[in-house]
Amino acid sequence: MNYRQALVALDARQETRIELGLDRVRERLRRLGDPQKRLRCFHVAGTNGKGSVCAMLEAALRAGGYKTGLYTSPHLSSVRERIKVRGKSISRNDFAHSLKTALNADPERKLTYFELLTIAAFDHFAAQSCDVVVLETGLGGRLDATNVIEKPLASIITSIGFDHMAFLGKTLTAIAREKAGIAKPGVPLLCPRLAPAALREIKRAARGAGAPLTVVERGWAVIKRDWPRGRQVLRSPLGPIELSLLGDRQGMNAALVLAALRAVSRDLPVDDAAFSRGLRRVTCRGRFEVRRLGAKTAILDGAHNAEAAAHLARTWRASPWAGRPAR
Repeated sequence: MNYRQALVALDARQETRIELGLDRVRERLRRLGDPQKRLRCFHVAGTNGKGSVCAMLEAALRAGGYKTGLYTSPHLSSVRERIKVRGKSISRNDFAHSLKTALNADPERKLTYFELLTIAAFDHFAAQSCDVVVLETGLGGRLDATNVIEKPLASIITSIGFDHMAFLGKTLTAIAREKAGIAKPGVPLLCPRLAPAALREIKRAARGAGAPLTVVERGWAVIKRDWPRGRQVLRSPLGPIELSLLGDRQGMNAALVLAALRAVSRDLPVDDAAFSRGLRRVTCRGRFEVRRLGAKTAILDGAHNAEAAAHLARTWRASPWAGRPAR
Protein backbone atom coordinates (compact mmCIF):
# COMPACT_ATOMS: atom_id res chain seq x y z
CA MET A 1 0.00 0.00 0.00
CA ASN A 2 1.40 3.39 -0.98
CA TYR A 3 0.50 6.74 0.55
CA ARG A 4 -2.21 7.59 -1.98
CA GLN A 5 -3.86 4.20 -1.48
CA ALA A 6 -3.68 4.69 2.29
CA LEU A 7 -5.51 8.02 2.01
CA VAL A 8 -8.23 6.47 -0.15
CA ALA A 9 -8.70 3.61 2.33
CA LEU A 10 -8.83 6.03 5.26
CA ASP A 11 -11.24 8.43 3.58
CA ALA A 12 -13.59 5.53 2.90
CA ARG A 13 -14.19 5.35 6.67
CA GLN A 14 -15.70 8.88 6.62
CA GLU A 15 -14.08 11.26 9.08
CA THR A 16 -17.45 12.59 10.25
CA ARG A 17 -18.63 9.14 11.36
CA ILE A 18 -18.40 8.92 15.15
CA GLU A 19 -18.97 5.73 17.14
CA LEU A 20 -17.72 5.99 20.69
CA GLY A 21 -16.52 2.88 22.49
CA LEU A 22 -13.34 1.00 23.35
CA ASP A 23 -14.06 -2.65 22.56
CA ARG A 24 -13.37 -2.42 18.82
CA VAL A 25 -10.03 -0.69 19.34
CA ARG A 26 -8.95 -2.97 22.18
CA GLU A 27 -9.62 -6.08 20.10
CA ARG A 28 -7.69 -4.80 17.06
CA LEU A 29 -4.77 -3.71 19.20
CA ARG A 30 -4.74 -7.13 20.86
CA ARG A 31 -4.39 -8.68 17.41
CA LEU A 32 -1.32 -6.50 16.88
CA GLY A 33 0.28 -7.45 20.18
CA ASP A 34 -0.89 -4.37 22.09
CA PRO A 35 1.72 -1.84 20.94
CA GLN A 36 0.16 0.79 23.23
CA LYS A 37 1.30 -1.19 26.26
CA ARG A 38 4.91 -0.54 25.30
CA LEU A 39 4.46 3.23 25.51
CA ARG A 40 4.68 5.76 28.33
CA CYS A 41 1.96 8.34 27.75
CA PHE A 42 0.44 11.58 28.91
CA HIS A 43 -3.30 11.62 28.22
CA VAL A 44 -5.00 14.98 27.62
CA ALA A 45 -8.75 15.67 27.45
CA GLY A 46 -10.88 18.81 27.66
CA THR A 47 -13.29 20.95 25.73
CA ASN A 48 -10.67 23.53 24.73
CA GLY A 49 -6.92 23.92 25.21
CA LYS A 50 -6.02 20.29 24.50
CA GLY A 51 -3.97 21.10 21.42
CA SER A 52 -1.97 23.86 23.11
CA VAL A 53 -1.29 21.77 26.23
CA CYS A 54 -0.21 18.80 24.11
CA ALA A 55 2.08 20.99 22.01
CA MET A 56 3.71 22.58 25.06
CA LEU A 57 4.10 19.26 26.84
CA GLU A 58 5.70 17.59 23.82
CA ALA A 59 8.01 20.56 23.22
CA ALA A 60 9.19 20.58 26.84
CA LEU A 61 9.79 16.82 26.83
CA ARG A 62 11.68 17.02 23.53
CA ALA A 63 13.79 19.90 24.86
CA GLY A 64 14.52 17.65 27.86
CA GLY A 65 16.15 15.11 25.54
CA TYR A 66 13.32 12.58 25.15
CA LYS A 67 12.26 10.98 21.89
CA THR A 68 8.67 12.15 21.77
CA GLY A 69 5.52 11.04 20.01
CA LEU A 70 2.54 13.35 19.60
CA TYR A 71 -0.97 12.35 18.55
CA THR A 72 -3.48 15.17 17.95
CA SER A 73 -6.57 15.95 15.93
CA PRO A 74 -7.90 17.33 13.70
CA HIS A 75 -5.33 18.27 11.08
CA LEU A 76 -5.12 21.48 9.04
CA SER A 77 -3.27 20.57 5.84
CA SER A 78 -2.29 16.90 5.93
CA VAL A 79 -3.50 13.95 7.98
CA ARG A 80 0.16 13.19 8.68
CA GLU A 81 0.20 16.19 11.04
CA ARG A 82 -1.73 14.09 13.56
CA ILE A 83 1.15 11.67 14.16
CA LYS A 84 4.53 13.21 14.95
CA VAL A 85 7.84 11.95 16.29
CA ARG A 86 10.36 14.47 17.58
CA GLY A 87 8.13 17.24 16.28
CA LYS A 88 8.07 16.00 12.68
CA SER A 89 5.03 14.60 10.90
CA ILE A 90 5.08 10.92 10.07
CA SER A 91 6.55 10.24 6.62
CA ARG A 92 4.31 9.15 3.75
CA ASN A 93 5.88 5.70 3.68
CA ASP A 94 5.55 5.19 7.43
CA PHE A 95 1.98 6.47 7.37
CA ALA A 96 1.06 3.99 4.64
CA HIS A 97 2.78 1.16 6.54
CA SER A 98 1.10 1.86 9.89
CA LEU A 99 -2.31 2.46 8.35
CA LYS A 100 -2.04 -0.82 6.44
CA THR A 101 -1.19 -2.51 9.75
CA ALA A 102 -4.34 -1.02 11.29
CA LEU A 103 -6.47 -2.02 8.29
CA ASN A 104 -5.15 -5.58 8.36
CA ALA A 105 -6.19 -5.85 12.01
CA ASP A 106 -9.72 -4.86 11.01
CA PRO A 107 -10.92 -7.30 8.33
CA GLU A 108 -14.47 -6.74 9.55
CA ARG A 109 -14.18 -3.05 8.53
CA LYS A 110 -15.75 -1.88 11.78
CA LEU A 111 -13.25 0.78 12.82
CA THR A 112 -13.96 4.48 12.29
CA TYR A 113 -11.58 6.99 10.70
CA PHE A 114 -10.35 8.15 14.11
CA GLU A 115 -10.01 4.62 15.47
CA LEU A 116 -7.89 3.54 12.50
CA LEU A 117 -5.61 6.55 12.98
CA THR A 118 -5.31 5.89 16.70
CA ILE A 119 -4.16 2.32 16.07
CA ALA A 120 -1.79 3.50 13.33
CA ALA A 121 -0.33 6.06 15.76
CA PHE A 122 0.25 3.45 18.48
CA ASP A 123 1.89 1.15 15.91
CA HIS A 124 4.19 3.93 14.68
CA PHE A 125 5.19 5.20 18.12
CA ALA A 126 6.02 1.65 19.26
CA ALA A 127 8.00 0.96 16.07
CA GLN A 128 9.94 4.20 16.62
CA SER A 129 10.65 3.27 20.27
CA CYS A 130 9.44 6.65 21.54
CA ASP A 131 10.48 7.46 25.10
CA VAL A 132 7.20 9.21 25.81
CA VAL A 133 3.98 9.94 23.90
CA VAL A 134 1.50 12.77 24.34
CA LEU A 135 -2.05 11.70 23.42
CA GLU A 136 -4.91 14.10 22.76
CA THR A 137 -8.40 12.66 23.03
CA GLY A 138 -10.58 13.06 19.98
CA LEU A 139 -13.98 13.47 21.64
CA GLY A 140 -14.85 13.20 25.31
CA GLY A 141 -12.59 10.83 27.19
CA ARG A 142 -14.31 7.85 28.77
CA LEU A 143 -15.22 6.22 25.45
CA ASP A 144 -12.61 7.89 23.26
CA ALA A 145 -10.35 5.50 21.34
CA THR A 146 -7.24 6.88 23.05
CA ASN A 147 -8.60 5.74 26.41
CA VAL A 148 -7.39 2.20 25.78
CA ILE A 149 -4.22 3.39 27.55
CA GLU A 150 -4.38 1.59 30.89
CA LYS A 151 -1.83 3.45 33.00
CA PRO A 152 -0.59 6.75 31.60
CA LEU A 153 2.06 8.78 33.37
CA ALA A 154 -0.49 11.51 34.04
CA SER A 155 -3.96 12.53 32.88
CA ILE A 156 -4.84 16.18 32.19
CA ILE A 157 -8.25 17.81 31.74
CA THR A 158 -7.77 21.27 30.26
CA SER A 159 -11.30 22.72 30.45
CA ILE A 160 -14.99 21.83 30.57
CA GLY A 161 -17.45 23.64 28.32
CA PHE A 162 -20.40 23.05 26.05
CA ASP A 163 -19.44 21.17 22.88
CA HIS A 164 -20.39 17.87 21.20
CA MET A 165 -23.44 17.75 23.46
CA ALA A 166 -25.18 15.13 21.32
CA PHE A 167 -22.46 12.70 22.42
CA LEU A 168 -21.36 14.02 25.82
CA GLY A 169 -24.53 15.35 27.42
CA LYS A 170 -26.27 18.70 27.81
CA THR A 171 -24.96 19.75 31.23
CA LEU A 172 -21.49 20.60 32.54
CA THR A 173 -21.83 17.71 34.99
CA ALA A 174 -22.50 15.21 32.21
CA ILE A 175 -19.70 16.58 30.03
CA ALA A 176 -17.27 16.58 32.95
CA ARG A 177 -18.19 12.97 33.71
CA GLU A 178 -17.20 11.93 30.18
CA LYS A 179 -13.94 13.92 30.24
CA ALA A 180 -13.05 12.57 33.69
CA GLY A 181 -13.34 9.06 32.32
CA ILE A 182 -9.61 9.24 31.56
CA ALA A 183 -8.84 9.08 35.30
CA LYS A 184 -6.90 5.92 36.19
CA PRO A 185 -6.02 4.28 39.53
CA GLY A 186 -2.86 5.72 41.02
CA VAL A 187 -2.26 8.04 38.03
CA PRO A 188 -1.99 11.80 38.72
CA LEU A 189 -4.98 13.73 37.37
CA LEU A 190 -4.67 17.47 36.81
CA CYS A 191 -7.16 20.17 35.91
CA PRO A 192 -7.59 23.93 36.32
CA ARG A 193 -10.08 25.60 38.64
CA LEU A 194 -13.37 24.92 36.83
CA ALA A 195 -17.04 25.79 37.23
CA PRO A 196 -18.30 24.23 40.49
CA ALA A 197 -20.55 21.65 38.80
CA ALA A 198 -17.71 20.43 36.58
CA LEU A 199 -15.11 20.41 39.34
CA ARG A 200 -17.39 18.45 41.67
CA GLU A 201 -17.77 15.75 39.02
CA ILE A 202 -14.04 15.57 38.38
CA LYS A 203 -13.33 15.29 42.10
CA ARG A 204 -15.92 12.53 42.36
CA ALA A 205 -14.39 10.66 39.42
CA ALA A 206 -10.87 11.04 40.83
CA ARG A 207 -11.96 9.61 44.19
CA GLY A 208 -13.77 6.74 42.48
CA ALA A 209 -10.77 5.87 40.34
CA GLY A 210 -8.21 6.38 43.08
CA ALA A 211 -6.46 9.05 41.03
CA PRO A 212 -4.60 11.75 43.01
CA LEU A 213 -6.06 15.08 41.83
CA THR A 214 -4.21 18.38 41.48
CA VAL A 215 -6.28 21.49 40.80
CA VAL A 216 -4.16 24.28 39.32
CA GLU A 217 -5.79 27.32 40.87
CA ARG A 218 -4.63 30.06 38.53
CA GLY A 219 -2.77 30.57 35.31
CA TRP A 220 0.31 32.70 34.78
CA ALA A 221 -0.13 36.40 34.09
CA VAL A 222 1.15 38.00 30.92
CA ILE A 223 4.07 40.39 31.43
CA LYS A 224 4.30 41.53 27.81
CA ARG A 225 3.36 40.47 24.31
CA ASP A 226 5.12 40.68 20.98
CA TRP A 227 2.03 40.56 18.78
CA PRO A 228 3.64 40.61 15.31
CA ARG A 229 5.99 37.72 16.23
CA GLY A 230 3.28 35.74 18.04
CA ARG A 231 5.05 35.63 21.40
CA GLN A 232 4.32 36.54 25.00
CA VAL A 233 6.22 36.52 28.27
CA LEU A 234 4.51 34.91 31.26
CA ARG A 235 5.14 35.42 34.97
CA SER A 236 5.81 31.85 36.19
CA PRO A 237 7.17 30.33 39.44
CA LEU A 238 10.41 29.83 37.50
CA GLY A 239 10.62 33.51 36.62
CA PRO A 240 9.66 35.15 33.31
CA ILE A 241 9.08 32.54 30.59
CA GLU A 242 8.78 33.31 26.90
CA LEU A 243 6.02 31.40 25.13
CA SER A 244 5.80 31.32 21.34
CA LEU A 245 1.98 31.16 21.44
CA LEU A 246 -0.47 33.98 21.92
CA GLY A 247 -3.87 33.65 23.52
CA ASP A 248 -5.86 34.60 26.59
CA ARG A 249 -5.82 31.01 27.86
CA GLN A 250 -2.16 30.11 27.36
CA GLY A 251 -1.04 31.17 30.84
CA MET A 252 -3.27 28.50 32.39
CA ASN A 253 -2.24 25.94 29.80
CA ALA A 254 1.44 26.50 30.58
CA ALA A 255 0.77 26.22 34.32
CA LEU A 256 -0.98 22.88 33.75
CA VAL A 257 1.97 21.58 31.75
CA LEU A 258 4.49 22.47 34.44
CA ALA A 259 2.28 20.89 37.13
CA ALA A 260 2.00 17.70 35.07
CA LEU A 261 5.75 17.48 34.56
CA ARG A 262 6.39 18.00 38.25
CA ALA A 263 3.87 15.28 39.07
CA VAL A 264 5.95 12.72 37.14
CA SER A 265 9.41 14.18 37.76
CA ARG A 266 10.72 11.04 39.49
CA ASP A 267 10.04 8.87 36.45
CA LEU A 268 10.52 11.45 33.71
CA PRO A 269 12.60 14.43 34.84
CA VAL A 270 12.57 17.64 32.81
CA ASP A 271 14.68 20.43 34.26
CA ASP A 272 13.54 24.05 34.37
CA ALA A 273 15.89 25.11 31.57
CA ALA A 274 14.48 22.46 29.23
CA PHE A 275 10.92 23.46 30.14
CA SER A 276 11.69 27.07 29.29
CA ARG A 277 13.37 26.12 26.00
CA GLY A 278 10.39 24.01 25.04
CA LEU A 279 7.87 26.80 25.60
CA ARG A 280 10.08 29.27 23.74
CA ARG A 281 10.17 26.96 20.68
CA VAL A 282 6.69 25.43 20.72
CA THR A 283 4.44 25.76 17.69
CA CYS A 284 0.70 25.12 17.47
CA ARG A 285 -0.97 26.23 14.27
CA GLY A 286 -4.37 27.87 14.37
CA ARG A 287 -4.10 29.26 17.91
CA PHE A 288 -4.25 33.03 17.37
CA GLU A 289 -1.64 32.48 14.69
CA VAL A 290 -0.39 35.73 13.17
CA ARG A 291 0.36 35.69 9.44
CA ARG A 292 1.42 38.48 7.13
CA LEU A 293 -0.30 38.63 3.74
CA GLY A 294 1.47 41.39 1.87
CA ALA A 295 0.50 44.62 3.61
CA LYS A 296 -2.23 42.91 5.63
CA THR A 297 -2.22 40.84 8.80
CA ALA A 298 -4.26 37.64 9.06
CA ILE A 299 -5.18 35.99 12.36
CA LEU A 300 -5.87 32.25 12.16
CA ASP A 301 -7.78 30.62 15.00
CA GLY A 302 -9.88 27.51 15.27
CA ALA A 303 -12.29 28.66 18.00
CA HIS A 304 -15.38 26.52 17.38
CA ASN A 305 -17.52 26.77 20.50
CA ALA A 306 -18.70 29.41 22.97
CA GLU A 307 -15.85 29.01 25.46
CA ALA A 308 -13.17 29.13 22.77
CA ALA A 309 -14.83 32.12 21.09
CA ALA A 310 -14.85 34.02 24.39
CA HIS A 311 -11.12 33.46 24.87
CA LEU A 312 -10.48 34.48 21.26
CA ALA A 313 -12.51 37.68 21.75
CA ARG A 314 -10.53 38.62 24.87
CA THR A 315 -7.24 38.08 23.07
CA TRP A 316 -8.46 40.05 20.07
CA ARG A 317 -9.59 43.00 22.21
CA ALA A 318 -6.14 43.13 23.81
CA SER A 319 -4.35 43.06 20.46
CA PRO A 320 -3.12 46.11 18.53
CA TRP A 321 -5.47 45.19 15.68
CA ALA A 322 -8.69 45.44 17.71
CA GLY A 323 -9.33 49.09 16.84
CA ARG A 324 -8.67 48.69 13.13
CA PRO A 325 -11.07 47.65 10.38
CA ALA A 326 -11.22 43.87 10.20
CA ARG A 327 -13.07 41.28 8.20
